Amino acid sequence: TESVRIYGDTRITGDLDADGDIVGVGGNLNCNIRTGPTNKVSTATCTSSYTLTGGGCQTTSFNNKDHHFYPSGNSYICQDDGQPLKAYAICCKIT
Repeated sequence: TESVRIYGDTRITGDLDADGDIVGVGGNLNCNIRTGPTNKVSTATCTSSYTLTGGGCQTTSFNNKDHHFYPSGNSYICQDDGQPLKAYAICCKIT
């Protein structure tokens, strides 16, 4: 069984249009999820036109107490000395 832990708080306010995009003041909010490689240190990075709004890490288990999950610039980083992880970055922009 795989577990996913999401750290942080992403709140988006607006109305949905017919395409499922969030329509807010000044345009539409478009988001995507970027993934990093599965490794003991994994980094998921938003493309330059998007802004990091949240993130998380996926692993099969958290056996080691020395794990770190945090945003850094436009990336989300997951690190665990004992288990491989996969980083996820939630990336958004207003169009």
